[in-house]
Amino acid sequence: IITNPGDLTASLRRVSVEWPRDSEPIPYVNLAAEIVAHTCVLAITHRREDARTLAEMLPEEGSYHLSALMCAAHRSEVLQEVKGMLGSGGVCRLISTQLIEAGVDVDFPVVFRAMAGLDSLTQSAGRCNREGELTTLGQFIVYNAETSPPPGNPKKGAEITRAMLGEHGGVMDIWDQDILREYFRRLYHLAEKDKHGVMAERESLSFANVAEKVRLVDDGFSRPVVVPWNDSPVRLVAFRARPTRDTQRALQPYIVQVRVTDIERLSRIGALEPVGDTDLFAVTELRSDLYSPRFGLLVGQDQQVDPARLVI
Repeated sequence: IITNPGDLTASLRRVSVEWPRDSEPIPYVNLAAEIVAHTCVLAITHRREDARTLAEMLPEEGSYHLSALMCAAHRSEVLQEVKGMLGSGGVCRLISTQLIEAGVDVDFPVVFRAMAGLDSLTQSAGRCNREGELTTLGQFIVYNAETSPPPGNPKKGAEITRAMLGEHGGVMDIWDQDILREYFRRLYHLAEKDKHGVMAERESLSFANVAEKVRLVDDGFSRPVVVPWNDSPVRLVAFRARPTRDTQRALQPYIVQVRVTDIERLSRIGALEPVGDTDLFAVTELRSDLYSPRFGLLVGQDQQVDPARLVI
């Protein structure tokens, strides 16, 4: 829809991109040291476990963490605090998973991003010098993480980007139209375009089968868990007493999607309980300590319950 996208891209450029010097992953302890060198910085990981690991290496004062293991209400509160710190010029170091890339309006002068597909990198770069108020270009630094990207398109995208980067001598303009076209050509060539046979069903006008097969979000590997944050316990009592659409909707801001394997393990240690005849689970009152004000639901924690919590 634009006749001169190259010229527009050049005139709107707000950041410079720093690529990894080689293919070796950077130890997170070294990455943490680089992050601490900045008073206002965003670091984006490709796994929520990485986000917590990295955040734990930073001084707690002025550091913030965001991941999908925090319920929406919790994340909103953290984002409001982050925006307040950005506005006041205070120390603000935010460690986040890629959820920050989707519709979150923040503006940092320096952004670190784990190697990823060009589509994800450009999204992350949009959080750097977003308002164009810096006198120089913002710093967008791509690093090789200690861990691999999640399987599927995230991993394929990162592999394609890494291959193209090698072909371009280690430096690449992530907004170059020809480079982006080539990236998406390779990505779509590798992607499974219709692994469930939806298009064949559509062409035969079997719309009932289409409706059965189409899933915009594949939720077969996770279940919703109501976590203890703000007044969620009160809302949970209301839902159990009268399970209606309204009482269920009231729980949405306090739900975290948890992998089925973690659901099973947390249930075994008494941390989760089913909610009625629904697919909902809830953190038990006895193990409410597993929801951290800093990191959200601690799904990897198997520690025994504090004996003091057993005293009535």
